[in-house]
Amino acid sequence: MLRYNGLERVSSSWLAGLEQTLMELYLVEPELKSLPEDSLNNLAMLEAITIQSHMLKRLPSFSNLPQINYLQIESLSLAELTPRFFRNLPRLEKIHINGSPSLARLELDQFQDLSALKLINISYSGLNWIHPRGLNHLPALTELSLIGNKVTDSTMIGRALGDLPNLDTLRLDYNVIERIDETAFTNLPALKTVSISYNRIIEIYGGAFYRLPALKVINLNHNMIRYVHPESFSATNLEELLLVHNRISHAAELRAILDALPRLISLDMSYNDLHVIPFGLIRGHPALERLNLNYNKIDVIEREALVEMPALRELSLKNNTLSDSLSMPMWNLPNLKGLDLSGNFFRRIEPGLLTNLPSLRRVDFSFNEIDHVNSLALLDTPALEYINLSHNALVTLHPATFRHLIGLYELDLSSNRLLQFVPGLPRSIEYLHLKRNNIGNIPLTTSPDLDLPTLRMLDLSLNSLKSLKRDSFRTLPLLKKLYLGSNFLQNLEDGTFGGLLNLEVLDLQENNLVQMPPHIFNDLLELQAVNLRNNKLYVVKNQIFHNNKHLKMLDISRNQLRELHKDIFQHSRELEVVNVSYNHLVSLPSSINGLERLKILDLHDNRLGEISPDLLNSLKSLTELRVSQNFVQELKTAAFDNMEHLKVLYLNNNEFTDVQTNTFRALPALKHIKLNENKIKVLPDFAFNNLPNLQVNLNGMNEIFTLCNGFDLRY
Repeated sequence: MLRYNGLERVSSSWLAGLEQTLMELYLVEPELKSLPEDSLNNLAMLEAITIQSHMLKRLPSFSNLPQINYLQIESLSLAELTPRFFRNLPRLEKIHINGSPSLARLELDQFQDLSALKLINISYSGLNWIHPRGLNHLPALTELSLIGNKVTDSTMIGRALGDLPNLDTLRLDYNVIERIDETAFTNLPALKTVSISYNRIIEIYGGAFYRLPALKVINLNHNMIRYVHPESFSATNLEELLLVHNRISHAAELRAILDALPRLISLDMSYNDLHVIPFGLIRGHPALERLNLNYNKIDVIEREALVEMPALRELSLKNNTLSDSLSMPMWNLPNLKGLDLSGNFFRRIEPGLLTNLPSLRRVDFSFNEIDHVNSLALLDTPALEYINLSHNALVTLHPATFRHLIGLYELDLSSNRLLQFVPGLPRSIEYLHLKRNNIGNIPLTTSPDLDLPTLRMLDLSLNSLKSLKRDSFRTLPLLKKLYLGSNFLQNLEDGTFGGLLNLEVLDLQENNLVQMPPHIFNDLLELQAVNLRNNKLYVVKNQIFHNNKHLKMLDISRNQLRELHKDIFQHSRELEVVNVSYNHLVSLPSSINGLERLKILDLHDNRLGEISPDLLNSLKSLTELRVSQNFVQELKTAAFDNMEHLKVLYLNNNEFTDVQTNTFRALPALKHIKLNENKIKVLPDFAFNNLPNLQVNLNGMNEIFTLCNGFDLRY
């Protein structure tokens, strides 16, 4: 291996003596200008070659290397490939030649009689011409990648593929092809995937892809295609066609594609210029399963435009300009499972909209302007399992809207204007998203609206809740995640969360809580994460977490706490993350001692005056310790002993005046220390001892005039 030595030239015999031992040559020398033609001769054991240079114009000969199987060349100055340099390579499987803008041609017999070659990748270079017999007798070649070149002629490429019987993947992305001519790609029996995205293709002519019996996928994304000839894909068994980000504006093109490809399974024409889907346009295709027409300009879908499509499972019309003015019914798709109408201009959902979709499982109406859902609108879709109505303008919902949907497991009504909890939900629902509404109250436990025995997640964050009563959620026995952040909660009654025996995540951040009842979490035996961030708590009772033996994450940052009771963590020994930053703590509770699973401890911006070495030494799994913005004056010897996993240590903005010898020692994982904004004047010898990965920041508001011997300060 030779890397970045400033090497410019080598002699012909530079590898003499290594003929029977050298197995890999890895040469990364940007200034290398030449390698003698015979410099690799007789390297009988060489298996892999990597050459990277900015200046190398010609390559050495690779011929007659019996063991070579991998070849990678990168040179900005490479201008030609000499065919005779690639002869008699019986085990060569992969050739990569990248980043050579001056490399413009592949000559006659450029790659010939390479029986094991599977991949040729010449990418981000300047190729614009390939001899019709440039790729000869390559029986094992399965992939040809010419991404990022200057190819303009698709027919030239097709001719060069004529002697590649097993080629199954062709990549021509990021070239400058403007059209695909008749018979450009023909008689390639094994070809399965063709990708010609990010070119300048305007038109695809009839017979462009002809007699390609194995062809399954064509990617023509990001071109300028306006017209597709009806016979462009003659005699193919194409299953997936990608035409995203083109300029197709006439729906007749869509019809022509479907007629020409009876076995097509997936068609994506998103980001085109379609406006109207006429009557009967998408009719009678026997195999199509997925149709994506997202981000067009479709404002009209005529009556019965999509019918007789027995295989269609997914239809996506996201971000068009569809509205309530459509004629119903637009479709008759008995087996459709998923429908995406998000990002349109619907204001109302009336019964006719989803008529003739009896098997529908998932529907997305998000990001419309919907302010009314007719109570009968979903009556014809009893199999619905997922409904997304988020980011609309709903204020109320009729109790009968969802009641009949016995299979509904997820409902998203986030970012609406709902004033009350959703009435009439089916008891089978598991995930309910009500974030960012105006809900002011939770239904009483006697109300059927909260009788949801299978609910697992409830998000009521960013609403207008001011209080919660005792046993507010007792009718939700399987609830695992409850989000109540960013409301206006001031006080919680003891027993508010009674009955939530399976709750794992509780989010109460950004409310106005002043205090918490001492037994409020008693029933939460499976609780793993509690977020009380950014409230107004001035005290947390010592009994509060006594029943939460599985608690792993606790965030009580940005409150007004002056102390934590010494026994607060006595029964929560599985804690992994504790964040008490931005409070007024002057000391730490003794029960933090011995939290052997604790990984992150954030004490930032408190009023701590010291760090107990005994306490820290007991936190053997700690990876991050943040004690910045406190009033710690002294760092004692061995304060951080036994912390072999510690990676991040922030001690900036304290009152340190000195650092004792061996304060930081034997911390093999430590990468970052911040000691800036202190008053350190002296660093003794061995202050930073045996710290192989350390990067330290002492900069700013220190007055160091003595450094320990041999200390390497890196910022």
